[in-house]
Amino acid sequence: GLLSLSDSSFEISPGQTKVLTLEFSSAIADVEYIPGVYSGYVLVEGSDYSVELPIVLDIESEEVLFDSSLSFTNTDYEAGDSFSLPVRIYNLISEEQEATNVLFEYTIKDLAGNLVYSGGETVLVDGQASLSSSVELSSNLNPGYYVVGTSVSYAGSVGVSSEVIDIDSPEEVAVMGLT
Repeated sequence: GLLSLSDSSFEISPGQTKVLTLEFSSAIADVEYIPGVYSGYVLVEGSDYSVELPIVLDIESEEVLFDSSLSFTNTDYEAGDSFSLPVRIYNLISEEQEATNVLFEYTIKDLAGNLVYSGGETVLVDGQASLSSSVELSSNLNPGYYVVGTSVSYAGSVGVSSEVIDIDSPEEVAVMGLT
């Protein structure tokens, strides 16, 4: 897959630490993945607990002419909630570039990659553009982590960004250094 771990299974005693190396690859056996947001999780199990740690990999085209960023003020939601998708799109070509139409698309997927929401529009970008697309989550979503992914496409270029949101998740897990 896209991710390999230095150790897939190990044991540690209480109070001990273990450093794992995660290696990401955008091409495997001469097959390149197309630009997009890829997600999954690392399962950490103990004798009396199990935690899924979200892993997200953004793959962009080799040349990125327009890119985007998400700036959530809240990433905790409940099934059925509505919220605004706070996006900024940047023109990376040059400051002299005329206003340009780009294709902006967004998705929300569970960690297994199942699509639960999508949308898109053509956006006129002159230097940069701010958007606030409205999203309404299904009331049937299972609790857990979901990935909001955005892509901006123009002339074969694809820039992507992502953010993990938590839907009705019963417990909080803090993972230092993993965003």
